[in-house]
Amino acid sequence: MGAKSETGKKFTKVYQKTIFSQIAKQILNAIQNGEYKPGDKLPSERSIAEQMGVSRNAVREALKSLQILGVIRSKTGDGTYVAKVDLDRDNVFAILDKSYSPLEIIEARKAFEIGFIDKAIASLQESDVRALRRSLEKMREQAIAENYEAYLAAGREFHISLAKACHNEVIEEVSRFLWDITNSRLSAVFHKAYCAKSLANSIKIHSLLFQAVAARDLKVAKKMINRHYKELKDFFKV
Repeated sequence: MGAKSETGKKFTKVYQKTIFSQIAKQILNAIQNGEYKPGDKLPSERSIAEQMGVSRNAVREALKSLQILGVIRSKTGDGTYVAKVDLDRDNVFAILDKSYSPLEIIEARKAFEIGFIDKAIASLQESDVRALRRSLEKMREQAIAENYEAYLAAGREFHISLAKACHNEVIEEVSRFLWDITNSRLSAVFHKAYCAKSLANSIKIHSLLFQAVAARDLKVAKKMINRHYKELKDFFKV
């Protein structure tokens, strides 16, 4: 049961307010207050960063988040424009509040997998290779069907199977936790958008990673992990 205050009301869960979500909320408020209308161009990243006293990277992440949610659209080499204002503001705020930074999730997953891949290869058993192969086949099937949600579920299975190859319960549980937050609302939308644009390349990288692990080639396995997360990070920054 949830804790109750002296008035008898239940407390609600508190979520950390990340910088990118606070920036995104201010921009969304300005749009919904009529300061910017559909088709209007937003100030530059530099201008927003200076006004808010934050880094341009944080502004870029906030803008990408709003783009993923359909609030704004980006024109390469031109700037960022308001796409629409008829949004459920409370719902968008809830998504931002209850989401970890997608960039931080990508960085954490990369650091974690690079950290355990040598142990996974050293501890690899044929049953682990079979599990990875099954997951990869599921990814291929869902890629052909263009079922992005099912593709992500198969991808989750692939990466957790990689962690399970370490035969260490803590490593497996941390991997599951990282995938649970990967499936948090904003990050899940981002990953689906990535799949829609880069499905063939994602399959290729995961196939090469599987081949490297099965061949016990640590150097190539690390190269593929770095490549995978670099592409995710680059996609988010566009």
